[in-house]
Parts: sequence; C-alpha cells; structure tokens
Amino acid sequence: MRLGKFDLRAGRQVIVWGRADKVNPTDSWSTRDRTLLAPNDDDQRLGVASLQATWNAGAYRVIALWQPEWRYPGFSVPPLPRGVSLQNVAPAGTAKQSGIKLDHSGGGLDWSVSYAHSIDRTPDLTVLSAEPRGLAVGLVYRPITTVGADAAIPIGKFGLRVKSPTRDPRTPTGPIR
Repeated sequence: MRLGKFDLRAGRQVIVWGRADKVNPTDSWSTRDRTLLAPNDDDQRLGVASLQATWNAGAYRVIALWQPEWRYPGFSVPPLPRGVSLQNVAPAGTAKQSGIKLDHSGGGLDWSVSYAHSIDRTPDLTVLSAEPRGLAVGLVYRPITTVGADAAIPIGKFGLRVKSPTRDPRTPTGPIR
C-alpha cells in the first residue's frame, strides 16, 4: 500500500539488505533453501512473514522492518553414521526480529547504513546429548545484532562494492543453555 511518501508491505516477503551479489554480510533477513539446485542463488530465497514500512524522501529511503516469523534454512546433509542424529533447535525470540536502514540511491553512488536484530541464518553446530545409544547433534540458531554499511559505485565498465558489517560482541556464541 502506498500512502503519500510511505510504502507499507505486509505478508511473506523476500527481504534483501545490501548490494553484494553472492556473499552479502549485511543481509540479515534472507532465509535460503540450499537444497534447491538453481542456476541463480536468488531462487533459493524463501519468503518470510514481515511488516515493512518505507519513508521515501527523494534519493533517500528510511526502511523499518519487523519479521516475527522464523523459517529454517534448508541444508543438504549427507547420510549420517548410524547412531548419530541431527536436528534443528528452535530459536527463541523470533518475534523480536527488527531492523532499520537508511538507504541512498542515485548520483553515481549508492549506499546504506543499517541496524538489524535478527536470528542468525547460519547455525552453530552443538552436541545436544551423547549417550551409549547415540549422539544427538543440533543446529542452533542464535540472536544476533548487526550494524552495517555498504556502498556501490560504477567505475567504467566495472562496479565497486564495499561492505562493513559489525556484529555485537555480546552476541552469545557458547553452548546453548
């Protein structure tokens, strides 16, 4: 819905932050199904329920995002040895995922600065239990806070892209509790 200088979007959406093509460190929102073999990596992106509000002011946009839904990324996992199981561990605080971005496009230089509090789409691998009957290993998805900046500028026939993500050092990385 468009309301003057404001755009509102609600529903399952593919949200991409950042201007990188393959490795995109400022993209905190894209969930991918890597089991899908596709010639274009963008075809692996899954829509996730989100509410996005954008204020358009000429070459500038302020984008606020709330993403209360969590969808597990898909990974191709080879057969595991007998007695070993792998499971996704549900993340806590999925309704608290939110972010804001100031974006500028035009004039030869495109750039943005962003803040995101989300669930990391790259899981940690942890031992959930080790017993005589088997080993249970878990994919643990933790909350992260990311502050990032990116820029892109054309130089002749080439494009120069710069990224600078910073993750909050207080983000837990140890064993799950």
